[in-house]
Amino acid sequence: MDQVAVKNIKYRWTVAQTVKYVRSCTDPETLYLCAFNYNWDDEFDIPTEILKNPACTLSTALQLFYGGDGMSVLEEDMSEDDEYLEDWRSFIKPLYERIIKGDFPTEPRIKFDPPVTKVEMYVMQKELKPEEMVFITPLDGKDCDIIL
Repeated sequence: MDQVAVKNIKYRWTVAQTVKYVRSCTDPETLYLCAFNYNWDDEFDIPTEILKNPACTLSTALQLFYGGDGMSVLEEDMSEDDEYLEDWRSFIKPLYERIIKGDFPTEPRIKFDPPVTKVEMYVMQKELKPEEMVFITPLDGKDCDIIL
């Protein structure tokens, strides 16, 4: 896990430098760490590149899904009328579909705990479709939740 590179991404590098690094990264743990520490004020270019990387695992995809406010998709609270949300919809809808299809590998195992309360979990267990249970199922593995 390259914590130095992720610190550079977070504090020093331009989007172009970060995209170049993410495209060349072969370490799933580093990609997860990038997703975990991503500043969502910086739009969707970097998360999109992380998701395109073959080393991106299900844990990383779920981290980006929740970080990008994927709960709105699960709660069916997506306003189609707001043109300001078009970039967000263009990011989150395909990510939702890819997760449902199983496009992301589960190995190597990286820990992911869905960031939902017990009440939200209870409600979601009753309302989600069987294929959507992946969004609320914790994943065991190495804990890479490191704030940089």
